[in-house]
Amino acid sequence: AEFKEINLSAYSSNGILININIYRNGIHIVRSFRPDFVLVRQYVKDANEDWINIILGMQYGAVPSVNTMRALYNFRDKPWVFAELLKIQRRLGVEQFPLINQAYYPNYRKMFVSPPFPSIIKIGQAHQGLGKIIINNHCDYHELTSLIEMSKCYSTIEPFIYGQCDIYIQKIGHNYKAF
Repeated sequence: AEFKEINLSAYSSNGILININIYRNGIHIVRSFRPDFVLVRQYVKDANEDWINIILGMQYGAVPSVNTMRALYNFRDKPWVFAELLKIQRRLGVEQFPLINQAYYPNYRKMFVSPPFPSIIKIGQAHQGLGKIIINNHCDYHELTSLIEMSKCYSTIEPFIYGQCDIYIQKIGHNYKAF
């Protein structure tokens, strides 16, 4: 079930009760259950929705899961994740743990110094290319800061890296897969 279909109640003495609201052939059906285990395969937060209250309820109800509720909570904002990666880089060194150069701005007010071009600006929390734009010069950059002002979101800026395709690497145990 998707987060939008889930409602829950969590109790200190009785655990958690989850309701899933589904529509089948135009009929509203509510299924209630107490989960033994969950696997979350959806973003907790994106450009339009923040489902952290569902994650908090599952944490409160002590629901075991493949991806821990703590990890889901910590991974909901990309700048938070990048900050954790920077901690690892500071401990191991740039040579051992290289990261892309990135700047974070909580709002538009400090964005008066143009980055090197071309760069990517990512506005707020979005996935799959939403809220992201390539800027090629200082005019583009200053025009975009006015949009960031209106969005009331944070933004990150990083160099644009030309590429042919994306490669995802998955490691499970000693097995690696690339796709």
